[in-house]
Amino acid sequence: MDQDQTLTDAELAALDVPPMWKRVGLHGPAIMFRWIMGNAKRIAVFVAGMVVLLAGVAMIVLPGPGLLVIIAGLAILATEFAWAERALDNAKARAAQASSMVKSKVRRPRS
Repeated sequence: MDQDQTLTDAELAALDVPPMWKRVGLHGPAIMFRWIMGNAKRIAVFVAGMVVLLAGVAMIVLPGPGLLVIIAGLAILATEFAWAERALDNAKARAAQASSMVKSKVRRPRS
């Protein structure tokens, strides 16, 4: 068996960077660290937003403010994802439409 070889800093710096990493502008031994740190926020926002969104969906059948929590989950996801921003805009428009419809149906007593 071959012994494990460790590379020196100079040898690491001399290694050719894969083409994919060149396209995104990452060079040197810090490639993976930068990639992980660059996507850590996006992953954390996705996980937190999905937890809130799923809690809101559960609150539709369980007691709680389901629609408000769903909108909050979409707002969290919209900070990083364009599809969530479009869904949030659609949800806001439907909520405003439903609100105006309810307000027009409610009869206010005359004072």
